[in-house]
Amino acid sequence: IRDPIKRFLSAYSNRVGHHQELSKEFVKQRSPILYYFVPHFNPNLNQFIRYYKLYRKVRAIHHHTKPISSFLGGHDLSFFSDVYKIEELAKFEHELSGIYSQEVRLPRKQTGGKKLTLKSLNKRQIKYLLKLYDQDYKLLKDHYTKEMVWDEWKSLTNN
Repeated sequence: IRDPIKRFLSAYSNRVGHHQELSKEFVKQRSPILYYFVPHFNPNLNQFIRYYKLYRKVRAIHHHTKPISSFLGGHDLSFFSDVYKIEELAKFEHELSGIYSQEVRLPRKQTGGKKLTLKSLNKRQIKYLLKLYDQDYKLLKDHYTKEMVWDEWKSLTNN
């Protein structure tokens, strides 16, 4: 699992920045009707958040920014025997290696794009994203909380 806002930032960086899935060419080819309504092609982060409801109509953007709770359909993680945070990937690999009696490495894919942190966001944007991912924070409450987001943001921005 991953912090929902950090997942959003990663999706923006990878899908918009690296893969350019909001470029004129991509939108015109994949979403020709939407092409005429896009306010900014290759939007910066501020533009992306401001017009997110429109940009998420692009299938790839929708898929990568859709709340994780909507994929799981439930209100808890009890379906899973174990849950690992993305920050614990090495621990997960180690435990799988023990189970299979051989080294297990999970390669990271889709890592292209500028690495963004909570510092990239302003207070209004944090509030917006916390609201957008409210169900995710409820689902992941034992691992990630809104308070953790605020604390980290404040420590990065000195607010």
